[in-house]
Amino acid sequence: MRDSLETSSSPTLEATSPMPGGRFQAVANLELPPLPEPDYERKWNESKHGVLNVLFIITIILVLTNFVVLNQRVGTLPVVARWVCFLSIHAMAFLALLCLERVLRADPGVVERSDESCLPIPDSVRERLIERRSLDDLRNLYLDDETRGSYCVRCCVWRPPKRRSHHCSTCQRCVVDFDHHCGFYGRCIAGTWRTGNMPYFFALILLAWASVLVVLVFFVYALVHGPS
Repeated sequence: MRDSLETSSSPTLEATSPMPGGRFQAVANLELPPLPEPDYERKWNESKHGVLNVLFIITIILVLTNFVVLNQRVGTLPVVARWVCFLSIHAMAFLALLCLERVLRADPGVVERSDESCLPIPDSVRERLIERRSLDDLRNLYLDDETRGSYCVRCCVWRPPKRRSHHCSTCQRCVVDFDHHCGFYGRCIAGTWRTGNMPYFFALILLAWASVLVVLVFFVYALVHGPS
Protein backbone atom coordinates (compact mmCIF):
# COMPACT_ATOMS: atom_id res chain seq x y z
CA MET A 1 0.00 0.00 0.00
CA ARG A 2 1.65 3.20 -1.12
CA ASP A 3 1.01 6.10 1.18
CA SER A 4 2.28 9.38 2.50
CA LEU A 5 5.69 7.88 3.27
CA GLU A 6 6.51 7.94 -0.44
CA THR A 7 8.47 11.01 -1.47
CA SER A 8 10.36 12.18 -4.51
CA SER A 9 13.44 9.99 -4.84
CA SER A 10 16.16 11.71 -6.83
CA PRO A 11 16.16 15.50 -6.78
CA THR A 12 18.92 17.41 -8.50
CA LEU A 13 20.62 19.64 -5.98
CA GLU A 14 21.81 23.13 -6.73
CA ALA A 15 25.08 24.59 -5.46
CA THR A 16 25.34 26.16 -2.05
CA SER A 17 28.16 27.61 0.06
CA PRO A 18 30.28 25.20 2.13
CA MET A 19 30.05 25.26 5.90
CA PRO A 20 32.86 26.85 7.91
CA GLY A 21 35.94 24.65 8.20
CA GLY A 22 35.34 22.97 4.86
CA ARG A 23 33.67 19.91 6.43
CA PHE A 24 30.84 19.86 3.93
CA GLN A 25 30.37 20.88 0.37
CA ALA A 26 27.38 20.77 -1.97
CA VAL A 27 27.86 20.06 -5.64
CA ALA A 28 25.78 21.62 -8.41
CA ASN A 29 23.56 19.20 -10.37
CA LEU A 30 24.51 16.27 -8.16
CA GLU A 31 21.81 13.61 -8.32
CA LEU A 32 21.01 11.68 -5.18
CA PRO A 33 20.37 7.93 -5.28
CA PRO A 34 16.75 6.76 -5.19
CA LEU A 35 15.15 6.50 -1.79
CA PRO A 36 15.09 2.97 -0.33
CA GLU A 37 12.04 0.93 -1.28
CA PRO A 38 9.61 0.39 1.61
CA ASP A 39 8.59 -3.16 2.48
CA TYR A 40 5.15 -2.78 0.91
CA GLU A 41 4.15 -6.41 1.41
CA ARG A 42 4.83 -6.28 5.13
CA LYS A 43 3.11 -2.89 5.48
CA TRP A 44 0.07 -4.16 3.58
CA ASN A 45 -0.22 -7.34 5.67
CA GLU A 46 0.16 -5.40 8.92
CA SER A 47 -2.38 -2.73 7.99
CA LYS A 48 -4.83 -5.30 6.61
CA HIS A 49 -4.95 -7.19 9.89
CA GLY A 50 -5.09 -3.96 11.88
CA VAL A 51 -8.00 -2.53 9.90
CA LEU A 52 -9.95 -5.80 10.03
CA ASN A 53 -9.46 -6.03 13.80
CA VAL A 54 -10.61 -2.44 14.35
CA LEU A 55 -13.69 -3.00 12.18
CA PHE A 56 -14.42 -6.23 14.06
CA ILE A 57 -14.22 -4.46 17.44
CA ILE A 58 -16.47 -1.64 16.22
CA THR A 59 -18.99 -4.19 14.93
CA ILE A 60 -19.01 -6.09 18.23
CA ILE A 61 -19.56 -2.88 20.22
CA LEU A 62 -22.43 -1.80 17.95
CA VAL A 63 -24.07 -5.23 18.11
CA LEU A 64 -23.82 -5.35 21.90
CA THR A 65 -25.26 -1.85 22.14
CA ASN A 66 -28.19 -2.29 19.78
CA PHE A 67 -29.18 -5.91 20.47
CA VAL A 68 -28.24 -6.39 24.13
CA VAL A 69 -28.03 -3.10 26.04
CA LEU A 70 -30.95 -1.47 24.21
CA ASN A 71 -32.98 -4.70 24.07
CA GLN A 72 -35.93 -4.16 26.40
CA ARG A 73 -36.18 -7.91 27.02
CA VAL A 74 -32.83 -7.74 28.83
CA GLY A 75 -33.44 -4.56 30.77
CA THR A 76 -35.20 -1.23 30.63
CA LEU A 77 -33.50 2.10 30.09
CA PRO A 78 -35.30 5.44 30.39
CA VAL A 79 -35.82 7.18 27.06
CA VAL A 80 -33.12 9.77 27.71
CA ALA A 81 -30.61 7.09 28.76
CA ARG A 82 -31.40 5.03 25.66
CA TRP A 83 -30.69 7.99 23.40
CA VAL A 84 -27.51 8.91 25.28
CA CYS A 85 -26.24 5.35 24.97
CA PHE A 86 -27.20 5.05 21.31
CA LEU A 87 -25.73 8.39 20.23
CA SER A 88 -22.54 8.14 22.28
CA ILE A 89 -21.65 4.66 21.02
CA HIS A 90 -22.36 5.51 17.38
CA ALA A 91 -20.45 8.79 17.68
CA MET A 92 -17.44 6.95 19.10
CA ALA A 93 -17.63 4.40 16.29
CA PHE A 94 -17.60 7.21 13.72
CA LEU A 95 -14.69 8.95 15.45
CA ALA A 96 -12.79 5.65 15.58
CA LEU A 97 -13.12 5.28 11.81
CA LEU A 98 -11.86 8.84 11.31
CA CYS A 99 -8.89 8.22 13.61
CA LEU A 100 -8.12 4.95 11.83
CA GLU A 101 -8.05 6.77 8.50
CA ARG A 102 -5.70 9.41 9.93
CA VAL A 103 -3.36 6.81 11.44
CA LEU A 104 -3.08 5.16 8.04
CA ARG A 105 -2.90 8.25 5.83
CA ALA A 106 -1.60 11.18 7.88
CA ASP A 107 2.07 12.13 7.50
CA PRO A 108 3.77 10.87 10.69
CA GLY A 109 6.61 13.35 10.20
CA VAL A 110 8.66 12.09 7.27
CA VAL A 111 11.76 14.15 6.48
CA GLU A 112 11.17 15.03 2.82
CA ARG A 113 14.03 15.56 0.40
CA SER A 114 14.56 19.22 -0.41
CA ASP A 115 17.45 21.66 -0.77
CA GLU A 116 17.01 22.57 2.88
CA SER A 117 17.09 18.99 4.18
CA CYS A 118 19.67 17.57 1.75
CA LEU A 119 22.27 20.34 1.74
CA PRO A 120 25.10 20.64 2.49
CA ILE A 121 26.22 17.13 1.56
CA PRO A 122 28.89 15.62 3.84
CA ASP A 123 32.27 15.11 2.18
CA SER A 124 32.21 11.32 2.55
CA VAL A 125 28.80 11.14 0.86
CA ARG A 126 29.65 13.69 -1.81
CA GLU A 127 32.78 11.80 -2.87
CA ARG A 128 30.88 8.55 -3.29
CA LEU A 129 28.09 10.22 -5.22
CA ILE A 130 30.61 11.75 -7.62
CA GLU A 131 32.27 8.35 -8.06
CA ARG A 132 28.83 6.66 -8.30
CA ARG A 133 29.67 4.32 -5.43
CA SER A 134 27.23 2.79 -2.97
CA LEU A 135 26.53 4.48 0.37
CA ASP A 136 25.54 1.21 2.04
CA ASP A 137 28.60 0.85 4.27
CA LEU A 138 28.62 4.46 5.47
CA ARG A 139 27.41 5.37 8.94
CA ASN A 140 25.07 8.20 9.80
CA LEU A 141 26.76 11.48 10.67
CA TYR A 142 25.94 13.16 13.98
CA LEU A 143 26.62 16.83 14.70
CA ASP A 144 26.42 19.03 17.75
CA ASP A 145 24.79 21.77 15.71
CA GLU A 146 21.85 24.13 16.21
CA THR A 147 20.50 23.69 12.68
CA ARG A 148 21.40 20.10 11.73
CA GLY A 149 21.15 17.12 14.01
CA SER A 150 22.13 13.99 12.09
CA TYR A 151 22.58 12.97 8.46
CA CYS A 152 20.95 9.74 7.26
CA VAL A 153 23.05 8.04 4.58
CA ARG A 154 20.04 6.01 3.39
CA CYS A 155 17.63 8.91 2.83
CA CYS A 156 20.44 11.45 2.22
CA VAL A 157 18.74 14.03 4.42
CA TRP A 158 19.60 16.07 7.48
CA ARG A 159 17.33 15.32 10.41
CA PRO A 160 16.44 18.21 12.75
CA PRO A 161 18.43 18.59 15.99
CA LYS A 162 17.02 17.95 19.45
CA ARG A 163 14.24 15.80 18.01
CA ARG A 164 13.77 12.04 18.27
CA SER A 165 14.43 11.10 14.63
CA HIS A 166 14.74 7.56 13.33
CA HIS A 167 15.05 5.71 10.01
CA CYS A 168 12.34 3.05 9.91
CA SER A 169 13.61 -0.22 8.42
CA THR A 170 10.10 -1.15 7.22
CA CYS A 171 8.88 2.18 5.82
CA GLN A 172 12.46 3.09 4.78
CA ARG A 173 12.00 6.75 5.65
CA CYS A 174 13.37 9.06 8.32
CA VAL A 175 10.65 10.18 10.71
CA VAL A 176 10.82 13.05 13.21
CA ASP A 177 9.51 12.54 16.77
CA PHE A 178 9.49 8.80 16.08
CA ASP A 179 7.83 6.54 18.65
CA HIS A 180 7.60 3.13 16.99
CA HIS A 181 6.66 1.28 13.82
CA CYS A 182 3.26 -0.21 14.57
CA GLY A 183 2.96 -3.82 13.44
CA PHE A 184 -0.80 -3.54 13.96
CA TYR A 185 -1.39 -0.70 11.49
CA GLY A 186 1.73 -1.07 9.31
CA ARG A 187 2.68 2.56 9.83
CA CYS A 188 5.25 4.59 11.72
CA ILE A 189 3.65 6.20 14.77
CA ALA A 190 5.24 9.56 15.45
CA GLY A 191 4.59 13.12 16.47
CA THR A 192 3.51 15.00 19.56
CA TRP A 193 0.07 15.48 21.12
CA ARG A 194 -0.87 17.71 18.17
CA THR A 195 1.43 16.67 15.29
CA GLY A 196 1.93 13.58 13.17
CA ASN A 197 -0.38 10.60 13.58
CA MET A 198 0.35 10.11 17.29
CA PRO A 199 -2.84 11.92 18.48
CA TYR A 200 -5.04 9.68 16.33
CA PHE A 201 -3.22 6.55 17.50
CA PHE A 202 -3.86 7.33 21.17
CA ALA A 203 -7.39 8.52 20.39
CA LEU A 204 -8.17 5.08 18.93
CA ILE A 205 -7.00 3.39 22.11
CA LEU A 206 -8.98 5.82 24.26
CA LEU A 207 -12.13 5.35 22.17
CA ALA A 208 -11.88 1.57 22.45
CA TRP A 209 -11.76 1.64 26.24
CA ALA A 210 -14.37 4.40 26.49
CA SER A 211 -16.84 2.47 24.33
CA VAL A 212 -16.41 -0.68 26.43
CA LEU A 213 -16.99 1.36 29.58
CA VAL A 214 -20.13 3.00 28.17
CA VAL A 215 -21.58 -0.36 27.13
CA LEU A 216 -20.92 -1.86 30.57
CA VAL A 217 -22.37 1.12 32.44
CA PHE A 218 -25.61 1.19 30.46
CA PHE A 219 -25.89 -2.61 30.50
CA VAL A 220 -25.70 -2.67 34.30
CA TYR A 221 -28.12 0.26 34.44
CA ALA A 222 -30.59 -1.65 32.25
CA LEU A 223 -30.27 -4.81 34.38
CA VAL A 224 -30.92 -2.85 37.55
CA HIS A 225 -34.16 -1.50 36.10
CA GLY A 226 -35.16 -4.98 34.94
CA PRO A 227 -36.92 -6.05 31.71
CA SER A 228 -39.93 -4.15 30.46
